[in-house]
Amino acid sequence: MIDQASWSRAVHVLRQGMSTSLHCSIASVNEDGTAHVTPIGSLQITGPSTAMFFDVFGSRLSRNVDRDSRVTILAVNSSKLFWLKMFIKGRFVEYPGVRLIGTVSPKRESTPQERERFERRVKRVRRMRGYDVLWSNIGHARDIKFTTLKYVRIGRSTSHLGR
Repeated sequence: MIDQASWSRAVHVLRQGMSTSLHCSIASVNEDGTAHVTPIGSLQITGPSTAMFFDVFGSRLSRNVDRDSRVTILAVNSSKLFWLKMFIKGRFVEYPGVRLIGTVSPKRESTPQERERFERRVKRVRRMRGYDVLWSNIGHARDIKFTTLKYVRIGRSTSHLGR
């Protein structure tokens, strides 16, 4: 179980990663046991140790989690300024990334509230051609229950950040 303080910090790191990269990565388990990593831009935190995403493109991801529900989310802060500060100071001011490990629920219909929340996040590109290409059909969703979190640690540059 993830305690509230750790979860709050992890959500902050996750949001920094998603805002600078416009996505996070989700790894699932292929049939042969190897990892399948997919970028995903629709992850939404829904509560303590829980999130959801729209199951739109990832046909391999969908097949994998239907067979084996284990996943890992990786979000990394890609801000050039964030990394420049680390190079100047020799250490990060916050963890550069986080891994969230958990299990995915079966596919379900997304709710109007989930769709509205996502549409608010991408409203700047709504009138562009690419919006319809990517997000015209966000009808299905999956929930994720996280059981473990691990911060991205990079030697001495993160050793002062604690647990």
